[in-house]
Amino acid sequence: MAKRPIGEITQEIKQYALEVGADLVGIASVEHLERVIPTDWKPRRWLKEGKSVISIAIAPLHGSLACTDDNLKNYSNQKVLQSLDTTAFRIAKHIERLGYPTILIPAGPPTDLHEPGKGMWGWISQRHVAVEAGLGEIGLNTSAMTPQYGPRVYFGSVITTLDLEPDPKMEKKICLGETCNLCVEACPTGALSVAQGSDGPVGVVDKRKCQPNAQSWGLMTALRHIRDMVVEPEQSRQLDLLFSEKTWHIWQSFITHVGIDGMCGVCLDICPVGKHPRPHSLKEKALAVHKDKAAFKERYCR
Repeated sequence: MAKRPIGEITQEIKQYALEVGADLVGIASVEHLERVIPTDWKPRRWLKEGKSVISIAIAPLHGSLACTDDNLKNYSNQKVLQSLDTTAFRIAKHIERLGYPTILIPAGPPTDLHEPGKGMWGWISQRHVAVEAGLGEIGLNTSAMTPQYGPRVYFGSVITTLDLEPDPKMEKKICLGETCNLCVEACPTGALSVAQGSDGPVGVVDKRKCQPNAQSWGLMTALRHIRDMVVEPEQSRQLDLLFSEKTWHIWQSFITHVGIDGMCGVCLDICPVGKHPRPHSLKEKALAVHKDKAAFKERYCR
């Protein structure tokens, strides 16, 4: 059987990705990513024979983003992460049926848990892969954004030994930068700032300030709650803490991932970039935080 052209196989894989759930799909070569990803967590660390990385994107339900109930909003976002993994797994299985070993990189949990104080790390920078695969650029809010959805989009990827045709990197700037600056100004904890990079202004995030809002019911909240129960000398007070609303929220986060990550999202909600229709109430909600950061911070920090 004659060997099929690389362009034909590439288009087949992209079409399949869209059919099984991806909103966007792009491809970057492993050789290129090995040079440009700014961490040691590169594709060949996980698959030495890797040739290509397929980046897929799925946007959340924009109606859910505008929802006034934080748990309902975040549950929808968690379903996006689950959908990314399901879609990526289907793509990986499709490629392996063609005879090329492939590995799935999780879009969300599980992550690599570093020593205390070093945080959680994904096995590859999904945002850098997406940018190098031609899907968008990294904005001042430090998230990858696309022309279609702005920063309101999540990414997943698969590394494969199949040598596919890479997409060109997007040259057009889509982040409005400091002429907009809404994401930096609206952050309720002041976690975002702007520094001068080699190619112009870049966003910088202080994760210690961001995490309490983004992970309201994450690991640190759970550990502090357990600590408070353990050190409490009065048994009646211990029981009050055990059967408190905080315990219920932590339990719910364990089984649904709601509150473990992506709980805040103000920098994403307020961004004007993106062609996908958004409820006007989403902008109103984000602007309300811009005007009253203290109330929002009190609402999320545990």
